[in-house]
Amino acid sequence: ATFSVEAHTEFGDELLLVGSHWAIGNWCPEKGLHMHTDKRSYPCWTCTCTLRLHPSVRLEYKYVVKRSMARGGGFQWEDSIPNRTFTPKANELHSIISDGWFDHSVRRFSPTGRASPIIGTGGA
Repeated sequence: ATFSVEAHTEFGDELLLVGSHWAIGNWCPEKGLHMHTDKRSYPCWTCTCTLRLHPSVRLEYKYVVKRSMARGGGFQWEDSIPNRTFTPKANELHSIISDGWFDHSVRRFSPTGRASPIIGTGGA
């Protein structure tokens, strides 16, 4: 699955995907999946991971900002919204989850190969 979210961060901050699966840290931000951005795509951050989930097993997750040491370190969790969720379908090999903005719950979801995303606010 490929996850993306827009997050305004400061120089040196990192963005992590953290959640209920070992591949994204089992809710431990130190073990979360590091997301990537660059000058062209900022403030959009993305990551791709292989999640070995049975179809219909719901994944719960959040995005977490790891503050730079220059800013005192620590983690800033999405705390204004409930856990985000994703439930894979049996026939999907890869999904693209575009979660809108950090700490906001609007989402765009598209299985690979679909022409246009489905827009919703809950689990896909």
